[in-house]
Amino acid sequence: MHPGKFFALPQSPQLYKQVLMIAGCDRYFQIARCLRDEDLRADRQPEHTQIDLEMSFVTEDEVFVAVESLMVAIWRECLGVELKTPFPRLTFREAMLRFGSDKPDVRFGLEFVDTTAIHARSPRNVIADQAKAADGVGVALVIPGGASTSGTQLRKYEDVVKEAGGGGLSFFKVQSEDREKQQVIFPGELLDEFFAKVKAQPGDAVLFTSGPWEATLRALGVLRSQLGQTLLKGKEKQWAFLWVKDFPLFEWDANRKGWAPRHHMFSMPRPEHLEWLERDPGKVLGQLYDLVVDGVELGSGSIRIHRTDVQERVMKVIGLTRDEAYKKFGFLLEAYQYASPPHGGIGIGLDRAVMLLAGRENIRDVMAFPKTASAASLMDGAPSEIDLAALRELRIKLE
Repeated sequence: MHPGKFFALPQSPQLYKQVLMIAGCDRYFQIARCLRDEDLRADRQPEHTQIDLEMSFVTEDEVFVAVESLMVAIWRECLGVELKTPFPRLTFREAMLRFGSDKPDVRFGLEFVDTTAIHARSPRNVIADQAKAADGVGVALVIPGGASTSGTQLRKYEDVVKEAGGGGLSFFKVQSEDREKQQVIFPGELLDEFFAKVKAQPGDAVLFTSGPWEATLRALGVLRSQLGQTLLKGKEKQWAFLWVKDFPLFEWDANRKGWAPRHHMFSMPRPEHLEWLERDPGKVLGQLYDLVVDGVELGSGSIRIHRTDVQERVMKVIGLTRDEAYKKFGFLLEAYQYASPPHGGIGIGLDRAVMLLAGRENIRDVMAFPKTASAASLMDGAPSEIDLAALRELRIKLE
């Protein structure tokens, strides 16, 4: 009906449910079918079903209470399991510093210890310089009883960290015969301070690394997740729900050399951080939150922007001119001006929830007609090339 034109619904149903809030529909709940263009993996498909909700005049805490009540009801009805509320709440920074992940599995230990100050005093420049950098961190992970692990195996852990984007990995076995060579890195009392800081006991192994804050923590977090799999026996059904909140609003996109929204551009900055939007976008935290269970991100949401001036400023940070912003999102920017209420919500992955409830590890097991990891449908051979006559009818040219 409109040759040469296309439906492109960015962040839909996100923008539609925001408009509903502005229009006076103060509570919204829908089972929404969605498409995604992100990389596929075991818990992600090109399309998914979302438990989608939005509410006017709510705080983060009120969203949390509503979602926790829903999870309690689902787990009770489906599994006969009584979940304890409120779920623990971690900031993004705390989750990264303790677990190296913004969706941590907390059913096993292996928590990190921040050893930046000790690393910075090491005579080994490769350790000290990275810890002293503006965005640097030093971090350690204790493996209880790990001194019995062979040096060859411990060195293989470095390959895991490097493949995950880290700069490298060192290790100590906590045993008296190794102290002399360990003091090359942490001489004299610095070594005792290091072992005391990480609370290492004789017979343990300590893994440690330095580097850029997020990349280093994430890389060690990948190793932590691998090591933790052997510790999960008997804990598979603990259902460790938690919230991760206070994410950075923006992240640096090295490819386009500019700022990009970490979640999406319609999330409200923390009020006290509005002054940093133009001056230092990397410092701005958003009213963003994720629902996590057993290392799986089950849902993601935020308190939304409800002011035209704030939305324009956020769009400017990510490189949209005012004309571009109004061309793409004018309907929303204009709607904000009609007494838009503060509002917030979340989208919860229904397919992921079913996957967890069913005890499966791959989301394809609980979806009808799933796609392969390369987004292909083996049953009907899609996607396939289209007939040229159909392209002409649609007024579409292919390069």
